[in-house]
Amino acid sequence: MIQLRPYQEEAVAAVEGAWREGKRRPLIALPTGTGKTICFAEAIRRRSGRALVVAHREELLQQARDKLALLVPRHRIGLVRAESDEHWAPVVVASVQTLARPERLRRLEPDFELVVVDEAHHATAETYRRLLARFDGALVMGCTATPERADRARLADVWDGIVYQRTLAEMIRAGYLCDLRARRVEILLDLDGIGSRGGDYAEGELEQGLRLAGAPQRVLEAYQRWGEGRKALLFTAGVGLAHEMAEEFEGAGIPAAAIDATTPREERAATLRAFATGELRVLANCGVLTEGYDEPSVECLILARPTKSRVLYAQMVGRGTRRFPGKDDCLILDLVGNSERHDLITIGSLFDFELEAGGSVLEQMAARAREEAQPAEVDGELVARELDLFDTRLHWAKGDGFWALSAGEGGVVVLVPREEGWSVLHLPRGRDEEEVVVASGLGLDYAQGAAEDLVRRLGGLGLVKRDAHWRNQPMTDAQRQALERWGLEWEPGMSRGEAADALTVAFAARVLEPATPRQRAALWRRGVQPPPGLTKRQASRLLAGGSLG
Repeated sequence: MIQLRPYQEEAVAAVEGAWREGKRRPLIALPTGTGKTICFAEAIRRRSGRALVVAHREELLQQARDKLALLVPRHRIGLVRAESDEHWAPVVVASVQTLARPERLRRLEPDFELVVVDEAHHATAETYRRLLARFDGALVMGCTATPERADRARLADVWDGIVYQRTLAEMIRAGYLCDLRARRVEILLDLDGIGSRGGDYAEGELEQGLRLAGAPQRVLEAYQRWGEGRKALLFTAGVGLAHEMAEEFEGAGIPAAAIDATTPREERAATLRAFATGELRVLANCGVLTEGYDEPSVECLILARPTKSRVLYAQMVGRGTRRFPGKDDCLILDLVGNSERHDLITIGSLFDFELEAGGSVLEQMAARAREEAQPAEVDGELVARELDLFDTRLHWAKGDGFWALSAGEGGVVVLVPREEGWSVLHLPRGRDEEEVVVASGLGLDYAQGAAEDLVRRLGGLGLVKRDAHWRNQPMTDAQRQALERWGLEWEPGMSRGEAADALTVAFAARVLEPATPRQRAALWRRGVQPPPGLTKRQASRLLAGGSLG
């Protein structure tokens, strides 16, 4: 089971409240990476009838199935897509393209109590309207990160209204998404001379204009100057230009590749795996990774395609906002040309301020908050404004195959990779206290958020803030003695932060030490099958007649 974050509880409650008030089609809007899938999975869990989830990309369908399996494990989750036709299941996850075929839509009995539309800004399309008309008696829930459309189609024609919304700035400030930095890369391109189609620059004309303006060379130069070493996802206009961008990086000795809509499935999967592992440092694409693609380790976004679409810009930026241990922020290299009009979207368009060159969202918000916190004279009285900053960039300690956060006397919270996904474990300090599996089978970014939420509840936030002043102070005598007791090496000049990391990792490693072959054999002889990831301490507990809780 997954413990919902406070805003997710609020979002689900807002949807249920709207239904009670007679609204049949409420919409929630949460930025990419904040768990919209968890919200609708929880809404399904709370209802007893059948449910249908509709999405338009394969990645979104898989994400929905994975989260539903965690939150609604008692139900069989059927898939309706291409040759798969499990339309009879209690919970059905379906491709809208498949349901656009009348014979496939007719096979779905209209007895669903709840219909969920993921990426709900697409629901103004005729395919969605026909689908929703078939299930007109059901409650409907829409989820989106971008509650608007580039083509200006009216979402109000489909949805009753947004009942819950959180902004990108709010989620960065609250620590659920990573900080953003930005650099503008200007090229000699007259955007006013580029035609428009569908509310944005015409793709073919934009591609040719970028090529003539030397965009591949300028992008490479910008990356080498400001982003070198960062794992970068590159967006551009036109399939040919995407591959030219990748070749430019390859020629400079930077491992890079490009994918597009025509890339064979196996080749695309292999390329994405190579990017995830770091074998590739730059991945270029044209319009295929704007929705449904999650790679939390992305540290740089190269937006090598000027756009007038706020929706597209937000989708591209959303690919870099997910949290990842050791990731301080995501750098945005924004390629722009010259325009006399004011319809070009930039990073400042997503907030109500422009980022200074190399500045970050959190730094800008902090500066504004300090300005607002200055005393102001009102009717002759001095009034102090409250400064409310909640910057929770936390310092993760890296162990051998795991990441750890210390919560002081509350223990240590760790992230551990398993075959089915990442697990969040709470390791109490007391010898008699058992470790607790807080969550399992999660994506890394969501697991990290769950772990950090737990540290907040345990009261250990002050110990793991990356910029805590004590981290740079000299190591204490007590820390030196503790390192020696644990058999850990230390050097003169070691800081308190470095010593704390070493002790945190050592404690977690001891608790996570895998069961020995002898322990496993002893359990087999007793008719107990050792579960995956069994630790030495857990095996001792089982052999002593205890349980794993």
